[in-house]
Amino acid sequence: MIDKQELSSKIALLKNASLGKISEPIMEMADAGSSTFYGLKYNETSKSYHRILLKQIGDLRIDNSSVESIELWNWLTTIQNKISQ
Repeated sequence: MIDKQELSSKIALLKNASLGKISEPIMEMADAGSSTFYGLKYNETSKSYHRILLKQIGDLRIDNSSVESIELWNWLTTIQNKISQ
């Protein structure tokens, strides 16, 4: 279970993560597939969500240069590892 305060602090990082520079795709593997990590930011005006790319790994790697996206990706990876155990 994720603590609500921890989740709130991570959601607050999305604003600055959305300002990060997105790298060009870099070919790293072949036939590995891909895992893509996004944050979602709700737009009250359009009543829709906007995806914020945090990182993509696998055949192609795409990075978000913001410190916040790196922190969020590390956090999400930790959660993913706990779930997979």
